[in-house]
Amino acid sequence: MLDGLGDLCMKSLVVILYYCGLRIAEVTGDKGRRWKILSKQGRTLSRAGALPDDWMGGAEGGLWIWKTRDELPGLRKEDLRVQGGLLYINAQVLKHGRREVPLELPVTLPYIELVMGQWYAAKPGERVWPVTTRKAWEIIDRASGHWIYPHAFRLSRATLMARTPGISVSDMKAWFGWARSNTADAYIVSQRSMRKARDSIEQSVRGEV
Repeated sequence: MLDGLGDLCMKSLVVILYYCGLRIAEVTGDKGRRWKILSKQGRTLSRAGALPDDWMGGAEGGLWIWKTRDELPGLRKEDLRVQGGLLYINAQVLKHGRREVPLELPVTLPYIELVMGQWYAAKPGERVWPVTTRKAWEIIDRASGHWIYPHAFRLSRATLMARTPGISVSDMKAWFGWARSNTADAYIVSQRSMRKARDSIEQSVRGEV
């Protein structure tokens, strides 16, 4: 897939998304949305530039809610540094979570030189990945044959981390910048369920032979 991404910018972007599980907007930046309109069930109904005429009365039987989303600057040259064989990444968190310490990646990881090369090429104050979120989605989707989208890297990293022995919910919350601990339930509970199913099969097969 990397070969189909074209330049260093996109190749290195995919590498850092895969390793860190960051949201695409946390890496590339996001201008934010002035508002979203949600139903009382929380389903997004519109992202247009103006409120509908009946916003006070609701629509589709739902209650219209005013929401805002903070702007994200993306990763700048100064947000990355190398020290002691580790690449430190300070990424601001989208939504309501927080990340109090930088992420750490060993500089010996495969393809990490792509990330380092993109970082070195950026000038002070510049975004390391100067590509729009929408453009990144389009390129990754096309290069993967419409099988992969940027957020899939985050889902994959969270699932794999949940399977790692010794990893706690607090560890995952700190790494992914989740606001609530129960966000990890989707990854940990499913893994436990899969393990139980696997053990059940193994026990039944052993009892039959």
